[in-house]
Amino acid sequence: KTAILTILLLASLWGLIEVSLAPWLREVALPWRAALLCGLGMGLAGVALGLYRRPLLLLLMPLGAIAVKMLAVPLMGVSPLCQLNNCIGIGLEGGLLVAVLLPAGGALWRTVNRRLLVGAAVPLLAAGAFWYIGMRAEPCNYLLSFNTAGGLMRFLGQEGARWALVSIPLFPVGFRVGSLLAKPLRLWSSQRLLIVNTTVSLLLAVVWIAGAMATINL
Repeated sequence: KTAILTILLLASLWGLIEVSLAPWLREVALPWRAALLCGLGMGLAGVALGLYRRPLLLLLMPLGAIAVKMLAVPLMGVSPLCQLNNCIGIGLEGGLLVAVLLPAGGALWRTVNRRLLVGAAVPLLAAGAFWYIGMRAEPCNYLLSFNTAGGLMRFLGQEGARWALVSIPLFPVGFRVGSLLAKPLRLWSSQRLLIVNTTVSLLLAVVWIAGAMATINL
């Protein structure tokens, strides 16, 4: 139960970052906006993996983040389609991370070099899948600008490379942070399980309230 609550907390933080930081980055027209959001998501996923070393649990990461993004539907009365592209990106990033980690077991992320490889490979794969799926699901004008011969390679070179460059350091750093927190969290959970679960649940509620407030103030 503690593991699920903790990963849902990290997932909700990912969603909160998407809801609160993305509009500001769009306002300042930061070219690396999507790359920064992708890297932060990979960093939080790295924390979750470092904490529990159970890749399958990481499926909760995109689900929790998407749930926070979807607060806009009931709170603002917008169509779910307005969030579709962002949710596709989050889902691909989280899903492909699990797909990469599971078949290889611990061998793929047990050393720093392999964690760097994961940080590079997953965003590139996600970018390629996003180009293909997004072009058919809810293509925006920017994505349609890559709907040409060689468009996939241009998208990978322009967006996928940026996503990877930001994620390459953030995924291993997140993993290291999670690894450092894993032992004290296990110790506290074994001795004060109720306090730990209550604290994590309260933090989860705070993040969701913050996500709702950020959504309303968009």
